[in-house]
Formats: sequence, C-alpha cells, structure tokens
Amino acid sequence: MLPSMVTKDSGLILTKTGARGLSGCIPEVKEYRAFSDKALDSEIIDSVNEAHAHYNGLRRELVLRLLPALGEMRRRHAAQGVRNDLNAKLGLPRKAGWEDYLRSRGLKPDTVRNWFEKSAAPKALGLLVGHYSPGDAVVQPDVNVVATELIRDIELASRMEKLNVVIQSRKRLNPTVRKNLIRALKNSARDATKLEEQLSRDFKDFPLNGKCHQRLIREQMALQPEADIAEKRRLAADFKNAVVREISYEEARNLIVANEYLASMGTTEFAFGLFFGGYLGGVVCFGSNAGSNVRASVCGSEHAAKVLTLTRGCCVHWADHPVFSKGTVHTGAAASYLITQACKQLTQRGYNIFIGIADPKAGEQGTIFQSVGWLHCGQTTGSVEKFRRPDGKIYDARNVHLMTRDRRGGMLRYKRSRAQQKQLLKEQGCEFFMDNVRKFRYVGFYGDRRTKRLLRRALRWPVLPYPKRQQAI
Repeated sequence: MLPSMVTKDSGLILTKTGARGLSGCIPEVKEYRAFSDKALDSEIIDSVNEAHAHYNGLRRELVLRLLPALGEMRRRHAAQGVRNDLNAKLGLPRKAGWEDYLRSRGLKPDTVRNWFEKSAAPKALGLLVGHYSPGDAVVQPDVNVVATELIRDIELASRMEKLNVVIQSRKRLNPTVRKNLIRALKNSARDATKLEEQLSRDFKDFPLNGKCHQRLIREQMALQPEADIAEKRRLAADFKNAVVREISYEEARNLIVANEYLASMGTTEFAFGLFFGGYLGGVVCFGSNAGSNVRASVCGSEHAAKVLTLTRGCCVHWADHPVFSKGTVHTGAAASYLITQACKQLTQRGYNIFIGIADPKAGEQGTIFQSVGWLHCGQTTGSVEKFRRPDGKIYDARNVHLMTRDRRGGMLRYKRSRAQQKQLLKEQGCEFFMDNVRKFRYVGFYGDRRTKRLLRRALRWPVLPYPKRQQAI
C-alpha cells in the first residue's frame, strides 16, 4: 500500500493509501526529475486529459441525473398535503422539511441551493450537450459599464488610505519620489477638472414629467445612431423571430446599467435575454433580495422556497414595436413577452411565485406587471434607514454591519459593534435618515392550472385595483 504524502525534496509524488487513479487503477509512482522537458510536458497533458474525463463524468452524473431528480423531488415535497404523505412514504419524520430530506440523503442544503440558484446545472448542461451556455459569450463592456467601473476606481477608498499614510510619513520620502508624487497629483487634479467640465456641459438630470425613467432612456437612445437598425426593427416586428434564453451576468449588465434607474445589477442570480436573430433586445433579472420573512409572507412558509423577485429589467428602443388597438397605441409587448417566457422557464427550477417592485422615484407604477396579469398587492410597508456620505452617495443602513470588520490581508485589523461603526460614520460626516418612499408591489403566479389555483388561494397579501399613472408620484 502506498503512503499518503508528497515529498518535496525528492520530487517524488505518492498517491493516497488505497486511492484509485482517474482511469480506475492505481497510478504508478514516478520520479519526475528524471523526465526530459518534452516527456514531462506530455505527462502533464495526459494527466489533464484524464482529469477532464473524470470531471466530465461527475458533472454529467450531477446534471443529467441528480439535479433533475432533486428538482422533481423538491416540487413534490412542496406540494405534499396536510397529511405529509410523502414523508411517510420516504420513512422521514412527519414534520420533516426539504432541508431535512437533503441531510437524510447525505447532501448539504447550502450546496444544493447553490447548484440551483447560481445556475451551475444549466451552465454545465450547456457544455455537456453542446447547447449554448451563458458563460460562453465574450462580452464587450458597454460605455455605461465602463463609466460605472471608473466611478469605483475614482472613489476607491484604498487610494485615499495610501495617500494619508504617505502624507503622515512625508518627511521620510525620497525627494525624487516626493516630487514625482506632487507632479502626479497636480496632473490628476487638472485632468479631472477638464473632464468634469466636459461631462457637466450638456448634462440634464432625470426630469419629473410623468414618464418613467426607462421610457425617457429609450426616447433618448432612439435619437442616437444605431448599427443595423433597419434589420433590428424588421426582426423585432414579429415575435416569431424572438427567442428568450438565459444569458451571462456580463451580457445582462450591459443593458441593465445603461437603462435601469438604479444603474446596478442588484442581487441578480438569474438573467434572461430577449433575442431577435442575433440581437439582444431586452433583459430581465431575478434574485432573492426579499428576506426569508418576506418570502414566507407571500403564500406562507410552505411555499417560501418557490418565491423569486424580479430585481431588474429593461428593453431597448428598437425591440418594442407599437401595437394599435381601438384607437390607442400600446407599447411594452417586448417586455411582456420576455417576462412571461423567463418566468415559465424558471418554473422548471421550482419557482412559481414572482414578486415585482415598481419604484415611484423612477416614475414607475408597474404598468408592465399589469400587462402580464400580475396582482397588485399594495405598497411596501415601513421605512428604510439609509445614510448619505459627504460625497453625496446614499447607502442602505444595513451596509453599516459590513463595515464593522476589516479582514484584509488575512488578518483582523479591527472589530467594532454596529453602534460604534454608526457613530464613527456620523463623525466622518455621514447623515442618517429614513426613506419613507413606498413602492408598488406585485405578485405573479406561473405553472400549471392546479399550481396557480393553489398559490392564488394561499396568497396572504391583499389584492388591490391597479394604480393609475397620476398616483405614481
């Protein structure tokens, strides 16, 4: 039997006791220092190929057998009746939940959740069966994404920290280094002033004229030059040319940052794109930014695992062709189609309840949710504490907790309570306030008729008439 060890000095690699190689037999022990360059390279290539074959076998088992079976079992477990028939059949305690079932079968609930929520299975499946995988696309960042990353670079806290350290120890600086640093700061300030003047020259803030933010963006972009615009409009004129499929985070970010009022991806876990031919005309993103209590409050804790939030979404100007009906022009058909198809695809992963939020600050009232038949369930309740930094940026006060620890470099630099961190932020000029803006809340159900009927009966939120445009102030 071979000992389980690796000896550095001799370069001798020994396998674990009783371990089998990737091909099913115990690999021989080799003295790699005696190998020629080409022989060693060939050994590495052969080992990589063996490893890939082994990994692909495991991945195929996971994707083609385990995950589909788990998805169906999760659906059955969520649908079992008051008598808990399924638990009795499987030999589990009467009140055993989904996570209890996973543990009883040797699976960690967090691991299984990650498989489903992070789309690891669909991505791997795409690689295995030769279909498109969201990770396959090479995406050129949109100018809005570039600008967003530039903002982070400009506001990088570590830059100021380094400058403060240098200034405090400036008397120890080499005169040449100090002179170069002064010159660099002067040049940076001069360039920043010029760029800021150019950006401010023709800037106009979001107008409060009754139109939602995304409509204004579409109108603005319709005036800009667009490549292949005639072909795009021709394809978008008929939904027979439309395909909705899952896309990568990077693909979604290009459209979301360019069109969304918040200009961020939020807590996106799944992203779907609306394609006309090879052109991306719209994006919708889903995540679980609503807490566990919120998910359970929709249709009860027994249906909480089926809840998903539509976190972001947009369509470009050429994707949405106007529809004329009864003397009225209707728009939004592309967005309606995208949301409906994306939600239907997510039902295959066990999600049947979808929450949609419309923000009055962006001029939204939820017209798109109304167009797909979602239920208006009133407005969000309560106030949200936020804080404004001296530079004008606003953050949710829940972020204060994230600042109470600093473990950069693998060591704990400081540890504070939330109250101490909040007081420190106040001393640094941050202003805490309550955001009382209430947002419109919608719920949509997807699945077969029985599932939708069951969930509609279980809905705990009040159902109210749709709000009108004049109410969205």
